[in-house]
Amino acid sequence: MEKGGCMRLFALSALLIVSTGAGAQGTPGEPTCAELMAYGADRSPDYREEAKSSFFGKPLAEYSPNDIVAIRSRTSQCDPRTPLYSEGYGFVMQKLDEVRRVRLRLDTDKQRAGEQKRADVAKSEQDKQKELERQQLKSGEKMVSTIEDASLMYDAKGAFDIMKAPLLRPDGAVYSSRIELYRQDGADSINGRFQFPPAAIANFEFIARTAGMVARNKGDAESQKLYQDTLDDLRSAKRTYYVYLKTTKQTKYLGIAPERLRLGEELGFVGKYIANRQYTDSNNEVRTAPVLEVLYFGVLPQKTKTR
Repeated sequence: MEKGGCMRLFALSALLIVSTGAGAQGTPGEPTCAELMAYGADRSPDYREEAKSSFFGKPLAEYSPNDIVAIRSRTSQCDPRTPLYSEGYGFVMQKLDEVRRVRLRLDTDKQRAGEQKRADVAKSEQDKQKELERQQLKSGEKMVSTIEDASLMYDAKGAFDIMKAPLLRPDGAVYSSRIELYRQDGADSINGRFQFPPAAIANFEFIARTAGMVARNKGDAESQKLYQDTLDDLRSAKRTYYVYLKTTKQTKYLGIAPERLRLGEELGFVGKYIANRQYTDSNNEVRTAPVLEVLYFGVLPQKTKTR
C-alpha cells in the first residue's frame, strides 16, 4: 500500500475510535449522532446486558453531572432525519435519566457517608471528653457541682424504665431522673413522682393522630400495629409514676440545702436501686414502685423544669 494510503487508513481508524467512544477512557460527548442513534436502537442481548451497567463503554457510576449535560445536549442537537432517530433518541434520553439517577444516588450516598463519618468522629470526641470528665470527677480532680456531674461520675441509667416496670430483684445499679417531691413518708423517706411535661404529651398525641390517619388510609396490619403502639405510648405518657427516695447521712445536696427541700418542688436525683415497695393508687389498685438510696439531690437546669 502506498504511504499516502497508509496514512489515510491510520487517520480513519483513529477517527473511528474517537467517534465511537471506544474503551472506558473515552470521554462523554464524543459519539456522533449516528452512533448515538444506533446505540439506542441496538436490540442485541449482549448490548442490553452491557447497557445495564455502562453507557458507551463507560461505567454509569463514572459519569459526572457535566458528562450527562454534554451527552444530553449532543443528543438533542441530532437531526431527526438521522437514520434510526425515532428508535434511538428516546432510548438515549432514557439512558441519560438512568445515568443521572445513578449519579444522584451515588452523590447522596457519598454525602450521607461523609455526614455519618463526621457524626461518628464528633461522637467519638464527645465520648472521650465525657470519659475524661468522669475520671476527673472520680479522682477528685474535678468537684461534683451539678446533678449532671453526679450522673456522669456514676454513669447513671435513666430511672424511667424501673419506675414504669420495677425489676423483680433490684439490681443495685445507680439511676438518675428528675422528680417532683410528692409526699414525705418519714424523716429519711420521700415519695417522688414523675410526670411527662405537657409539651411531651402533646407530641405523643400528634404522633398518635398521624399514625391513626396512616392506618385508616392504608388499612394494612403493619400500619394498624404502629397505630396501636403509638396509643400505648400515649397512655404511658399520661400516667404518673412513683418512686421512693431514701436519704442517708451520705446523701449530698447540690445547689440546695437539705432543710430547704419543699413538697411540690422538682429536683434531680442520683441514687442506688435497693428495694421495691407496694402502694395503692387512686383506682385502689396495688402497684409497685422502686426504692432508691439517694446519693445526690440537685437543682435542675432551668430549661428542664416543667412547672
